Amino acid sequence: RLQLVRTREVSGERLIEAYHDRVREAVQLTLDPQQSQRLHLALLSAASFSGRADPDWLHALALGAKESAAALRYGLIAAERATGALAFERAATLYKQCLELCEPGSAQRVQLLRERAAVLGWCGRGALAAEAYMEAAQLATGPQALQLLRLATSHLLRSGRFAEGEAMLQRVLASLNEVVPTTPAGLMRAIVWERMRLATRGTAFTMRSADQVPAALLARIDTFDAVRLDSVNLDPTRAYLFLVRLTRWSLDAGEPLRVLRALGGTCYFEATTGTAGGVRRADQLLAQMAELSKQIGTPEARVEECVIRALSSWMLGRAEAVLPPALEAEQLMSK
Repeated sequence: RLQLVRTREVSGERLIEAYHDRVREAVQLTLDPQQSQRLHLALLSAASFSGRADPDWLHALALGAKESAAALRYGLIAAERATGALAFERAATLYKQCLELCEPGSAQRVQLLRERAAVLGWCGRGALAAEAYMEAAQLATGPQALQLLRLATSHLLRSGRFAEGEAMLQRVLASLNEVVPTTPAGLMRAIVWERMRLATRGTAFTMRSADQVPAALLARIDTFDAVRLDSVNLDPTRAYLFLVRLTRWSLDAGEPLRVLRALGGTCYFEATTGTAGGVRRADQLLAQMAELSKQIGTPEARVEECVIRALSSWMLGRAEAVLPPALEAEQLMSK
């Protein structure tokens, strides 16, 4: 006897389904497009009325019923659920289907491209993530477009697409009207100049909240901090130039968390130099970070301080001082 359907229990609920995909395919081939659409619509109405149907199934039914609005709505719910379940490949597929349903050039499309790029990055598809970020950047403006270009740069560099990543990095720098030398000698001259400016300025600053600082300056600081981390293994000399510049900007801005991050980056660099002067400066920066972290008084600031303290202690050869701040940072981040 040929078995066409079967039942199974999921979360205490009995479901009916085709016994085999070939059965489903054979039945579908007997239907003309109009019949298929009507059946999908009828199933969609019944399933959505129950209020208990799986959003993935509702999304598929809405697609078959040519109900674009419903397909987009259920597709977004299914994509968010897949992301929460760490099913990033499935989430990327769902976001791609949702992109085909939303309005071209809309703000929603930019957001969907960002979501798809994020899950692609999480499942190791860096090049595809970069493409999604670049497409989103073409639709965005201002600081948002700059951030999207920077994210595309990051994924290209991390994926080993160094030539494309470097070209994208130059676009990011050009959008900020920043000139960065391309030769070793030019980089060293720029570093000396920037260090002289920073030494002349000093590390004193006036504390300000983020909303008291021009958004363009914050975007510039965040962009340089990100490209510094992305390019530190590719071109450490240039990454250090980025660090010195963003440290001066952070002090000028006075936003305390960004100042803390800039001091942390400088502290870690000094700890890696292996010189007596580097050790002395690293200890001074650690003390300054501790005081600033205490003034800020947030878990995020304490995590920044603990992470840099652990990393710097390791580079300074103080193995016994690594574990306590590392454990504290882990505990704070797990809350």
